Amino acid sequence: MRNYTKELIACGYVYPNNASRWASAVVPMPKPGNNRLLKRMTVPIAASVPNLIVVSSRVKRAEDIRKFDMCKGFGSLSARG
Repeated sequence: MRNYTKELIACGYVYPNNASRWASAVVPMPKPGNNRLLKRMTVPIAASVPNLIVVSSRVKRAEDIRKFDMCKGFGSLSARG
């Protein structure tokens, strides 16, 4: 957890607030509900992770740039309906 928090700080997603008088420990909890149906419906992605050199060269030529997650590269999963 400590390493992940350092990564989030390095990416600029969170920042330490030393002036705060309140703090709360992270408590991992299982997700509520049964996710077996969702796992069965999830479509596996049959592709490799994009090459960051190719992605960055495309971004270099872009006219409109938006913030996206290059630290973790979270993607969305499609499910059969």
